[in-house]
Amino acid sequence: MTLHDAQEVRTRLNERIVEDVLQHLGIDRLQSGGPDNWLVSMYRRDSNPDCSVHRETGVFSDLATGDSGDIFKLVMKANVSFPETIELVAKIGGIYPTANNGAGKPMDGRVMPPVSIRR
Repeated sequence: MTLHDAQEVRTRLNERIVEDVLQHLGIDRLQSGGPDNWLVSMYRRDSNPDCSVHRETGVFSDLATGDSGDIFKLVMKANVSFPETIELVAKIGGIYPTANNGAGKPMDGRVMPPVSIRR
């Protein structure tokens, strides 16, 4: 997977895909507020929803740690490489980047195992 693939996947994100990626990571949405889902911080044990994830773009901001980034950075927190992260988000969303094989078809049929960033 390439940077071009990441850009293509990023432009095709939607609320369903972001929600499915969060579920795949074992993250439960606690509260909805405007365009964001509020979650308990993924990086430390806490009971307050202090991390927001934009429903459509997957951009997150963890107020407890000051960390922020896109959906790819969030998945990579589970010790998943960047190419695997792009592939995982694409497969969850049913997105098949055309740059990888020129036809927009599934890359190799592998199923990515669930990952978790809970500590």
